[in-house]
Amino acid sequence: MSDFTPISEYISPSPDDFHSKIRPLGQPAILRQVCMDWPLIKKAKKGPAALFSYLSAQETGRELQSLLAPPEVKGQFYYSENFRTQNFEYVPQTLSAALQDILRESAEIGAPSRYVQSVPMTDYMPSVIAENVMPYLKDVAPRAWIGGETTVQTHFDPSENIAL
Repeated sequence: MSDFTPISEYISPSPDDFHSKIRPLGQPAILRQVCMDWPLIKKAKKGPAALFSYLSAQETGRELQSLLAPPEVKGQFYYSENFRTQNFEYVPQTLSAALQDILRESAEIGAPSRYVQSVPMTDYMPSVIAENVMPYLKDVAPRAWIGGETTVQTHFDPSENIAL
């Protein structure tokens, strides 16, 4: 028997319903069929290569920090118990270079794990925002987390998140 509370699901809620009925609950919610017409979602449905090509074509070329972990951690990024060390390193590169590496490494057995975290889309992919407008949080600057099969340790996140 499970002690978990099921997560409420909503099909295409209107922005008014989101703000008046869903967000005030302060609970996780699954919002289905919200962004199905986005170019980003259409590319993602074709696979990672199509999605990464779309994002790379629209990036600004600014350098960011990808996180790279050795193969033996099997995609589980974490800090040591004293929070002084971690099992990954930061790698400076452009978003398109990181995406190429993620795609290549995801296809290789025994490859390292890589992801980019909390990328401010206004700085790195502003045209993606213009083409893919979140109907609920238009005043919030979106951020992107992109990677292969990775696990990030549970952590406190003061932000509200909408995952696609």
